[in-house]
Amino acid sequence: MLQLTALIFTFSRAGILAAVLSLLLFLWFSGSRRGLAWSILCLFAIIGTVFLIRPSFLDLRRFSFDLNLRQLAWQPLWEYIRNNPFIGVGFGVSYEALLEPAGVELTAHNAFLAIWSEIGILGFILWLCLWLFPVYFAKRFLPSASGEARLVLSTVLALTLSLLIHQFFEASILRYGFHTLFWVYSLALMVHPKREREHLYAT
Repeated sequence: MLQLTALIFTFSRAGILAAVLSLLLFLWFSGSRRGLAWSILCLFAIIGTVFLIRPSFLDLRRFSFDLNLRQLAWQPLWEYIRNNPFIGVGFGVSYEALLEPAGVELTAHNAFLAIWSEIGILGFILWLCLWLFPVYFAKRFLPSASGEARLVLSTVLALTLSLLIHQFFEASILRYGFHTLFWVYSLALMVHPKREREHLYAT
Protein backbone atom coordinates (compact mmCIF):
# COMPACT_ATOMS: atom_id res chain seq x y z
CA MET A 1 0.00 0.00 0.00
CA LEU A 2 2.91 2.37 0.75
CA GLN A 3 4.43 1.66 -2.66
CA LEU A 4 1.06 2.13 -4.38
CA THR A 5 0.48 5.44 -2.60
CA ALA A 6 3.96 6.68 -3.54
CA LEU A 7 3.42 5.75 -7.20
CA ILE A 8 0.07 7.50 -7.34
CA PHE A 9 1.53 10.72 -5.95
CA THR A 10 4.52 10.66 -8.29
CA PHE A 11 2.24 10.13 -11.31
CA SER A 12 5.12 8.30 -13.01
CA ARG A 13 3.47 6.12 -15.61
CA ALA A 14 6.72 4.27 -16.34
CA GLY A 15 7.26 3.76 -12.61
CA ILE A 16 3.74 2.46 -12.06
CA LEU A 17 4.06 0.10 -15.02
CA ALA A 18 7.43 -1.18 -13.77
CA ALA A 19 6.16 -1.68 -10.22
CA VAL A 20 3.05 -3.59 -11.29
CA LEU A 21 5.04 -5.66 -13.79
CA SER A 22 7.68 -6.50 -11.16
CA LEU A 23 4.98 -7.72 -8.77
CA LEU A 24 3.39 -9.97 -11.40
CA LEU A 25 6.78 -11.32 -12.52
CA PHE A 26 7.79 -11.99 -8.92
CA LEU A 27 4.64 -14.03 -8.33
CA TRP A 28 5.27 -15.93 -11.57
CA PHE A 29 8.92 -16.71 -10.87
CA SER A 30 8.28 -17.61 -7.23
CA GLY A 31 5.64 -20.14 -8.29
CA SER A 32 2.70 -18.39 -6.63
CA ARG A 33 0.16 -18.90 -9.40
CA ARG A 34 -2.77 -18.30 -7.05
CA GLY A 35 -1.20 -15.07 -5.85
CA LEU A 36 -0.65 -14.04 -9.47
CA ALA A 37 -4.29 -14.64 -10.35
CA TRP A 38 -5.53 -12.72 -7.31
CA SER A 39 -3.13 -9.84 -8.00
CA ILE A 40 -4.39 -9.49 -11.58
CA LEU A 41 -8.00 -9.55 -10.38
CA CYS A 42 -7.26 -6.97 -7.69
CA LEU A 43 -5.44 -4.79 -10.20
CA PHE A 44 -8.42 -4.72 -12.55
CA ALA A 45 -10.77 -4.18 -9.61
CA ILE A 46 -8.76 -1.20 -8.33
CA ILE A 47 -8.52 0.38 -11.78
CA GLY A 48 -12.22 -0.16 -12.43
CA THR A 49 -13.24 1.22 -9.04
CA VAL A 50 -11.04 4.34 -9.35
CA PHE A 51 -12.32 5.24 -12.80
CA LEU A 52 -15.91 4.41 -11.84
CA ILE A 53 -15.83 6.67 -8.79
CA ARG A 54 -13.61 9.38 -10.33
CA PRO A 55 -14.00 9.28 -14.13
CA SER A 56 -12.22 12.64 -14.23
CA PHE A 57 -8.98 10.69 -13.78
CA LEU A 58 -9.27 9.85 -17.46
CA ASP A 59 -8.84 13.54 -18.29
CA LEU A 60 -5.55 13.87 -16.42
CA ARG A 61 -2.66 14.27 -18.83
CA ARG A 62 -0.39 12.17 -16.63
CA PHE A 63 -2.67 9.17 -17.20
CA SER A 64 -2.82 9.60 -20.96
CA PHE A 65 -0.92 7.44 -23.43
CA ASP A 66 1.11 10.23 -24.98
CA LEU A 67 4.91 10.24 -24.75
CA ASN A 68 5.02 13.48 -22.76
CA LEU A 69 7.28 15.12 -25.38
CA ARG A 70 9.78 12.25 -25.27
CA GLN A 71 9.43 11.90 -29.04
CA LEU A 72 11.23 15.22 -29.40
CA ALA A 73 14.35 13.64 -27.93
CA TRP A 74 13.91 10.25 -29.59
CA GLN A 75 13.68 11.61 -33.14
CA PRO A 76 17.21 13.12 -33.44
CA LEU A 77 18.71 10.11 -31.66
CA TRP A 78 17.04 7.67 -34.04
CA GLU A 79 17.96 9.75 -37.08
CA TYR A 80 21.61 9.69 -36.04
CA ILE A 81 21.45 5.92 -35.46
CA ARG A 82 19.95 5.36 -38.91
CA ASN A 83 22.72 7.36 -40.54
CA ASN A 84 25.55 6.14 -38.31
CA PRO A 85 24.64 2.73 -36.90
CA PHE A 86 28.23 1.67 -36.19
CA ILE A 87 29.81 4.87 -34.91
CA GLY A 88 28.69 6.63 -31.75
CA VAL A 89 29.21 10.21 -30.65
CA GLY A 90 30.93 9.20 -27.41
CA PHE A 91 29.71 7.69 -24.17
CA GLY A 92 27.59 10.02 -22.08
CA VAL A 93 27.51 12.94 -24.52
CA SER A 94 24.38 12.28 -26.58
CA TYR A 95 22.70 15.38 -25.13
CA GLU A 96 25.59 17.73 -25.90
CA ALA A 97 26.35 16.17 -29.30
CA LEU A 98 22.86 15.42 -30.65
CA LEU A 99 19.98 16.80 -28.61
CA GLU A 100 21.23 20.26 -27.73
CA PRO A 101 22.24 21.13 -31.35
CA ALA A 102 18.76 20.00 -32.45
CA GLY A 103 17.19 22.44 -30.00
CA VAL A 104 15.88 19.72 -27.70
CA GLU A 105 15.94 20.64 -24.03
CA LEU A 106 15.17 17.11 -22.85
CA THR A 107 17.45 14.24 -21.97
CA ALA A 108 17.25 11.04 -23.99
CA HIS A 109 14.50 9.43 -21.86
CA ASN A 110 15.44 6.11 -23.49
CA ALA A 111 18.51 4.21 -22.35
CA PHE A 112 18.57 2.06 -25.49
CA LEU A 113 18.58 4.94 -27.96
CA ALA A 114 21.09 6.83 -25.83
CA ILE A 115 23.54 3.92 -25.63
CA TRP A 116 23.25 3.05 -29.32
CA SER A 117 23.79 6.65 -30.42
CA GLU A 118 26.75 7.03 -28.07
CA ILE A 119 28.76 3.81 -28.61
CA GLY A 120 27.39 2.32 -31.83
CA ILE A 121 25.77 -1.02 -32.57
CA LEU A 122 28.68 -3.16 -31.32
CA GLY A 123 28.76 -1.38 -27.98
CA PHE A 124 24.98 -1.54 -27.82
CA ILE A 125 25.04 -5.32 -28.32
CA LEU A 126 27.69 -5.74 -25.62
CA TRP A 127 25.59 -3.61 -23.27
CA LEU A 128 22.52 -5.77 -23.94
CA CYS A 129 24.58 -8.92 -23.35
CA LEU A 130 25.77 -7.45 -20.05
CA TRP A 131 22.11 -7.05 -19.07
CA LEU A 132 20.53 -10.17 -20.55
CA PHE A 133 23.18 -12.81 -19.82
CA PRO A 134 22.66 -12.56 -16.03
CA VAL A 135 18.90 -12.84 -16.61
CA TYR A 136 19.42 -16.00 -18.69
CA PHE A 137 21.82 -17.42 -16.11
CA ALA A 138 19.45 -16.73 -13.21
CA LYS A 139 16.46 -18.13 -15.12
CA ARG A 140 18.35 -21.40 -15.66
CA PHE A 141 19.23 -21.62 -11.99
CA LEU A 142 15.73 -20.74 -10.76
CA PRO A 143 14.10 -24.21 -11.11
CA SER A 144 16.76 -25.80 -8.87
CA ALA A 145 16.63 -23.01 -6.27
CA SER A 146 14.53 -23.37 -3.14
CA GLY A 147 13.69 -21.51 0.04
CA GLU A 148 15.34 -18.14 0.50
CA ALA A 149 17.46 -18.61 -2.63
CA ARG A 150 14.36 -18.90 -4.83
CA LEU A 151 12.69 -15.97 -3.09
CA VAL A 152 15.66 -13.64 -3.59
CA LEU A 153 16.34 -14.85 -7.13
CA SER A 154 12.68 -14.35 -8.09
CA THR A 155 12.78 -10.84 -6.66
CA VAL A 156 15.95 -9.85 -8.52
CA LEU A 157 14.72 -11.35 -11.78
CA ALA A 158 11.39 -9.54 -11.55
CA LEU A 159 12.96 -6.18 -10.74
CA THR A 160 15.66 -6.48 -13.40
CA LEU A 161 13.20 -7.37 -16.16
CA SER A 162 10.85 -4.59 -15.06
CA LEU A 163 13.75 -2.15 -15.17
CA LEU A 164 14.39 -3.30 -18.74
CA ILE A 165 10.91 -2.09 -19.70
CA HIS A 166 11.24 1.04 -17.56
CA GLN A 167 14.39 2.14 -19.41
CA PHE A 168 12.47 2.35 -22.70
CA PHE A 169 10.97 5.55 -21.24
CA GLU A 170 13.82 6.72 -19.01
CA ALA A 171 17.61 6.66 -19.01
CA SER A 172 18.20 6.71 -15.27
CA ILE A 173 20.67 3.81 -15.16
CA LEU A 174 23.07 5.86 -17.31
CA ARG A 175 23.24 8.61 -14.69
CA TYR A 176 25.22 7.74 -11.57
CA GLY A 177 22.81 7.25 -8.69
CA PHE A 178 20.77 4.63 -6.89
CA HIS A 179 19.28 3.30 -10.15
CA THR A 180 22.75 2.52 -11.49
CA LEU A 181 23.97 0.99 -8.23
CA PHE A 182 20.82 -1.12 -7.90
CA TRP A 183 21.08 -2.29 -11.52
CA VAL A 184 24.75 -3.31 -11.19
CA TYR A 185 24.13 -5.05 -7.85
CA SER A 186 21.20 -7.01 -9.31
CA LEU A 187 23.26 -8.18 -12.29
CA ALA A 188 26.13 -9.22 -10.04
CA LEU A 189 23.79 -11.10 -7.71
CA MET A 190 22.30 -13.14 -10.55
CA VAL A 191 25.68 -14.37 -11.82
CA HIS A 192 27.21 -15.06 -8.42
CA PRO A 193 28.93 -18.49 -8.41
CA LYS A 194 26.53 -21.27 -7.47
CA ARG A 195 28.67 -22.63 -4.65
CA GLU A 196 28.59 -19.21 -2.96
CA ARG A 197 24.99 -18.32 -3.76
CA GLU A 198 23.33 -20.17 -0.87
CA HIS A 199 25.64 -18.47 1.63
CA LEU A 200 25.05 -15.09 -0.01
CA TYR A 201 21.27 -15.42 0.12
CA ALA A 202 21.35 -16.70 3.68
CA THR A 203 23.18 -13.58 4.81
